[in-house]
Amino acid sequence: MTVNLKKKNLFFPGSSVHTSPDEFGNNRSALILIIICFSLLIIRVGYLQVVKGTYYRELSENNRLRFTEIIPYRGKIFDCDKKILVDNRSAFNLIVVKEDCKDIKDKLKKISKLLNISLVFLEKVVKDATQKGLPGFAQITLVSDLTWEQVALFENYRYDLAGLSIIVEPKRNYHPDGFASHLIGYLGRIEERELKSNVFKGLKGGDMVGKTGLEKEFDEALRGIKGLQQKEVDSVGRVIKVLHTIPPEPGKNLILTINSKLQAVANKELAGKAGAIVAIDPRNGAVLAFASAPSFSQNLFICGFNSKDWNSLLNDPLKPLQNKVTQGQYPPASTFKVITAMAGFSAGLISTEQYINCPGFIYVGRHRSRCWRRYGHGPVNFHKSLVESCDVYYYQLGLKMGVDHLARISRMFGLGNQTGFCIQPEAKGLVPSSEWKLARYGIPWQKGETVSIAIGQGFMLVTPLQLAVAYAAIGNGGKIYTPYVVDSIQDIEGQIISHTKPQLKRIIKFPENAREHILKGLAGVVNESHGTGWACRLKNITVGGKTGTAQVIRLLKKYEGKKEKDIPYKY
Repeated sequence: MTVNLKKKNLFFPGSSVHTSPDEFGNNRSALILIIICFSLLIIRVGYLQVVKGTYYRELSENNRLRFTEIIPYRGKIFDCDKKILVDNRSAFNLIVVKEDCKDIKDKLKKISKLLNISLVFLEKVVKDATQKGLPGFAQITLVSDLTWEQVALFENYRYDLAGLSIIVEPKRNYHPDGFASHLIGYLGRIEERELKSNVFKGLKGGDMVGKTGLEKEFDEALRGIKGLQQKEVDSVGRVIKVLHTIPPEPGKNLILTINSKLQAVANKELAGKAGAIVAIDPRNGAVLAFASAPSFSQNLFICGFNSKDWNSLLNDPLKPLQNKVTQGQYPPASTFKVITAMAGFSAGLISTEQYINCPGFIYVGRHRSRCWRRYGHGPVNFHKSLVESCDVYYYQLGLKMGVDHLARISRMFGLGNQTGFCIQPEAKGLVPSSEWKLARYGIPWQKGETVSIAIGQGFMLVTPLQLAVAYAAIGNGGKIYTPYVVDSIQDIEGQIISHTKPQLKRIIKFPENAREHILKGLAGVVNESHGTGWACRLKNITVGGKTGTAQVIRLLKKYEGKKEKDIPYKY
């Protein structure tokens, strides 16, 4: 029998609810179940907060998660024969985490005495890191590249030095040290302006990046990708366990076109001097040797300079930090005569059988321009002019053609413009013209200035690399290549990622027989007894070349006419 219980609905007046005894019992059971669940939950929360609160609070404070970056091994650099020029070694660095080092001042005093490191220096490192806004859990590198003795001492007392630890990181290793230092370059700490650029995404303060040379230009490929390690540590930073590791990706390797044997010869010849040597394969523009002197130690930049060594580098009058191959701008002197000759052939002004007389000077207006040989060369044809480097021959040739024609031919050979070499910055040099002088100085060009330009003096400036590219074009039949030094980029397994293809910029069309006459003259410079390069001849190889001596400073009268060995080097 069903009994209908009518009850006025509180929410909907006028409606009624009909509830059976079974439904009423079920609702009551559900209500009781909910009350029980909430009661259990309240009891559990109370237990965790009141009974176990102290335990879990200590556990939270004493055990924390730390994320540590794993620095990848930087890519190696090899010569053309796969001989290692640059690799990496393991370095032991002392670090501190301020959050784990409650009494950091006392700890710094202890470590200063223990490892014989200046306390002022250690305090400054921590202060600088604090001012940069580094968080308390960040690692601060106090000292890089500890000695084995320092590492052993630290390990003996490590339990008294909570918050301090030693980590192992890869360190760049250049060997032989200073070998092609201007080409390879060096590393340094990343600067704030670099961190703000898109080039160094993912890096942070203190990371090492390429600063010059190949280390800079190929930094992204060489540096690899950082790894990450998640660790659980206790209240003093001791590792309890490693939770997760993402391994780093090592950098790519560079295979260069440099020949180490040839490079060693270049370094030896420049020892004790200021200058540059660059050798290019004329068939494709590959750089075989690249030396700028004086050189410098790249490892000093890694290990750190003291102020004395750094000031010595900066104040050295021979400028060891300047890359003279690409940044040095010099008057080419008589090495420029091959360009003047090519301009003369193109203007139809040279007859190879015609002779002129060289008395040792010519007059341009009232100015007397001398030949390098005081008493002259006598009768001179084109071949003799190049072999014996007669200035008077090229004075007269320059006056006949004018500076603007000479400037146009010079630019065809790449002078006055960057070569496009990968190492930057690269100087442009200077090829003067009448238009250039008028714009620069506001006065017309003078004939006497043409005389100087014809023998590579005056306003004319070139870099050693530009001149090498120009001579390579004469040797290969007029092809101007962009010089390159990285043959390929490879991964750690030796798989080629990219390979450099020779880049032909343009082909110069030489006047008929001009190249043959010039090459014959260059061979005579070295192999004929009156040639200015006679001392450079070889027994089994026919070598061509051109000497040049630029006057960059006026000699004191007491040195005029003296032999080279009797004149101070600065002159």
